[in-house]
Amino acid sequence: MKKPPGKILITVTLITVLSIRLFGQTTVSGGIYTNATWTVTNSPYIVTANVVVFPGVTLTIEPGVVVKFNNGTYLEIRQASLIANGNAIDSIIFTSNSPSPTPGIWGNSYYGGIWLNSALINSTFNFIRIEYATIGIKNASHITGIKNSVFTYNLTGLGGISNSLIDSCIFNFNTMGMNSINNCLINFCTIANNINGIGSLTGSSLINSVIDSNQTGVGGVSSVDGTEITNCSICYNQTGI
Repeated sequence: MKKPPGKILITVTLITVLSIRLFGQTTVSGGIYTNATWTVTNSPYIVTANVVVFPGVTLTIEPGVVVKFNNGTYLEIRQASLIANGNAIDSIIFTSNSPSPTPGIWGNSYYGGIWLNSALINSTFNFIRIEYATIGIKNASHITGIKNSVFTYNLTGLGGISNSLIDSCIFNFNTMGMNSINNCLINFCTIANNINGIGSLTGSSLINSVIDSNQTGVGGVSSVDGTEITNCSICYNQTGI
């Protein structure tokens, strides 16, 4: 029995869409000098050499995009903006391009994987996932926020973050979940199964969060600088604080 024409048309359309998602791939390197958008259609993006977003330029990354970095490469946002807003269904993933990735395989040992080099304050991260980086995000200051995101299997998830909101994020299986956090609000985060959950915490508020099953939960904290830890569950760590 022949299929009705309508069903045949639906089948062909679905195959076409799947083919675009399967074979779309874009290699990127060098400078970005005008506003650009990395799209799902052209994903994954393979970073073959360092990418620099130049001053005043905005790079927008669509939900569902995967960015894969060759060993040792990184993304620099130089007095520019990075808008990386995924959603609950389609996160944006920053990961290694290696078939056998290990923590710290991509990114620079000092600048990290995503280096916010005097990035503009409208830069934002929402529903992203960063894995296997030296430092997932480095040097964020006064940015809109880092929210609903996962940092896993990095040497350090976040490093050198100041005057920003870190909200509803998960840090697990990192050598260091986050370090050098200054004057930030950390809210509703889960920091678990890291060697060190939080390294240095200065002038910040850590509230409504879970610090669980780390070798050291929170280190480098002093009440003298105004740091507050409120309404948190700190348990099953070898050293809590």
